[in-house]
Order: sequence, then structure tokens, then C-alpha cells
Amino acid sequence: MAKGQHYLSLDRQDKLDIIWHKIVEDDRPAETAPLTFFHTDMKTTFDEWGDEYDCRERTAHWFGNIGKVRWVDQGGHSYTGIFNGGRDTGVARLSWEFPVEVLE
Repeated sequence: MAKGQHYLSLDRQDKLDIIWHKIVEDDRPAETAPLTFFHTDMKTTFDEWGDEYDCRERTAHWFGNIGKVRWVDQGGHSYTGIFNGGRDTGVARLSWEFPVEVLE
């Protein structure tokens, strides 16, 4: 699980390992959910502590590609997180409304 006190106490590489395992364990798209975005309580999304939440179904952008990323710091900013210190352990998802072609 990528949330909770135990998860939050891990170092960034251990967190990345957990997240990446979840990403690659199942590459099937989720079932189409009803469009409920405008009726979703966003407070539950922002109140999760960690990198995973299960408070709502994905209602848009079901398809996408996920990859590990690295931030190259150009300096001159006060950013935090991946932008300051965690540069080698990022994950990004680029999503789309329709199926994408998988390149191997």
C-alpha cells in the first residue's frame, strides 16, 4: 500500500519501488466508470496521506503511459518535492481519452 504512516516513513527509493510494482503489476485499463467527476467530493482526494488513494473511480483519461522521470534542476526557484532533492525518483503519467498504441 502506498499510503499510511509506515509508507510515509520510507525513503524515496523504497516508495518508488512500491509505486512502480503497482504500476507494472496489471497493464489492463480499468472498467469504464460513470461520469461522476462533477459530483466528487474533492476533499477526500486531497486528504489522503501518501501516493495512492481509493476514494473515487477514474472517470476520464482511462488510457495513458507511465514512466520514471528525472528532474534536471536549473536553479533559481523555491520548489519542493521532486523539484528539490528527489530528482531521481519521479513518476509521470501522460493520459488520453482513447486507447494508445503500446510500443515495445
